[in-house]
Amino acid sequence: MDRGAFLDVIGVIQSQFDDLAGEGIVKVTDELAFMKLRPEDIDAEIYVVCRFGGATTNYGQTSLPVSLIACGYLNKTDVIKSILTEYALRYNLYDGAEIGGIYAIQFVSTPTAAQNFAEMSNGFATLFVMSGYITFGEGANYVSSLTYTNGDGEEETLKTMSANISLNIANNSQPKLGSGGLASSVGQYGTLTLSFSTYLTEGGLLGELIDLCQSPSYEGMDKTYHIAVSFKDGRKIEKDWRLVSFAPSQNLGALPMATVAMTL
Repeated sequence: MDRGAFLDVIGVIQSQFDDLAGEGIVKVTDELAFMKLRPEDIDAEIYVVCRFGGATTNYGQTSLPVSLIACGYLNKTDVIKSILTEYALRYNLYDGAEIGGIYAIQFVSTPTAAQNFAEMSNGFATLFVMSGYITFGEGANYVSSLTYTNGDGEEETLKTMSANISLNIANNSQPKLGSGGLASSVGQYGTLTLSFSTYLTEGGLLGELIDLCQSPSYEGMDKTYHIAVSFKDGRKIEKDWRLVSFAPSQNLGALPMATVAMTL
């Protein structure tokens, strides 16, 4: 990867911190620029230094290790920890960023305090470290969003952990003379299925499905749900789906989950 790619990564991380903490609060830079920083050049309360490891490529995917080292003044310890923790909660497993025009997924750990008392350069005395990596998939197409529209026309973006679309076609195979013993198939009908997993949250589509479990009826079981599946390349599958299964689950030490399967 060239230096331009690293600068693209820094730019994306900078914009994410700006959205999270506001512009001018956090300054994202690389190690070389931070080492050259002079006291009169300091223009932010918190500096996040990106330390890049060696990238590896497997089957068209490139994984780039990235450590985020946050530096600040001693009186900003709680602020730094709070911002970094919120960053990890929001952007771990985040796949909504394109870096240099390439699809990317971010993985990042929660912050760990490395030192809080020994003074470093320019008076910084607080140091937190977050480890992670970014996986790039050039040319990848993916489900960018699932949007549910209820009966009142209100839209809800479903925050999914996974989403799958399956098209199964039933074929009627008939042997023909002179075909060398191979049957020739004719497609008869297809079945389109949508399934996704998400955190179990209050209200919205999941609330409606819980209400259906509480009071099942023929009308409720035959109800359709208008869901649009949008892809990164602009394609969209927008249909009225019928519920196949709804499986909320709760396990000790984990957030409650729900798995939903629908068909036409």
